[in-house]
Amino acid sequence: MPPPRTILPNKYLDYFVIRPYEWHQNKIGYYHVSQIGSSHANLDPKKHSGPCLRDTFFIFIPIDKKIQSLLTTGNFEVGNIFHGHVEDIKKTNNPFHFPEFPLQRLMDRNGQKLIILGSIDLPRQKILTFKDNANKPIPIHITDLKTASEFTFPYDNSEDNQNPTHFDQVTIYGFWLMNYYLRRKYNRLVDLTVAYLNKHEAYTGEQVRKYNNEAAKVIFVDFIKRAFILDKKIRQFMKILKEYENKLLKVGPDKFTDEMRESYHIRLNNCLPDREPHHWCKYCDNRFRCRDNVVYDCDVRKYSIEEIEVFYKNETGKNAIWRGKHTKAFDSYSYGFKVEGDEL
Repeated sequence: MPPPRTILPNKYLDYFVIRPYEWHQNKIGYYHVSQIGSSHANLDPKKHSGPCLRDTFFIFIPIDKKIQSLLTTGNFEVGNIFHGHVEDIKKTNNPFHFPEFPLQRLMDRNGQKLIILGSIDLPRQKILTFKDNANKPIPIHITDLKTASEFTFPYDNSEDNQNPTHFDQVTIYGFWLMNYYLRRKYNRLVDLTVAYLNKHEAYTGEQVRKYNNEAAKVIFVDFIKRAFILDKKIRQFMKILKEYENKLLKVGPDKFTDEMRESYHIRLNNCLPDREPHHWCKYCDNRFRCRDNVVYDCDVRKYSIEEIEVFYKNETGKNAIWRGKHTKAFDSYSYGFKVEGDEL
């Protein structure tokens, strides 16, 4: 029953019911900054930690998904708990922290439309005092939170020990905020921080970089370019897949030959974005598909241990076996190959 003396419609559901918005919807046309990143083609793969457009491509297309391990699921959940806890503390300590500041923008390039999404973990304004100049812009700082372990925790704040791909996301957010949301006459972005939270002991370290709008523009433009490339590849794939499914229905499973299926698979494989080798490739669920430039597992090549030993010998000139056991170098090399009945 509505209260007396009102005919206002009840908006209870809008104000009292939690219906979380999912940032990573994996919906074609909607892309989060963390899924796209920047290319950094000049980086050594060991210093590149993603994201990879090819891996992101696999997330959006309708193929059999690998079941996420409990370890990976646990790592993500711990990260989410840490993020929310730290943001609450920061907001309590400084009311000018506004955690999870959302960003969105519709992009249109020659009729190709997509929406980019993002969320800044910890933007904050300086707390003003009477010593500040009333005619100068208010200083702003942006922090991106990352959970890390003892193996991924940075050593110091020197440029050599800063991971460029870790700074990409916060740099994109900085340019986006300052050029599309705020007026530089009233706000000045001072620096960008990546805060590393050790998941095992809560030890927290910061790496800080001064904000440079021109340098940030290069990364932001590259990010937009990559988003359009990914979107085009995904839409091409979906168009060919629809054609493939219609052909299968029209011809019928019995008359749909292996040659016909292979021709479609080749066209679908051609939609894959370029491979982007980086530090975490060996842990990727799609590493075998990526290695062979194919979409479906049924097209992945399989090798025996003996065949991989020959590949190793031919490529490195070294023996795979020492004193009756595979060498550590061979074990590392063979990790990227699919073995009949087993995976090294």
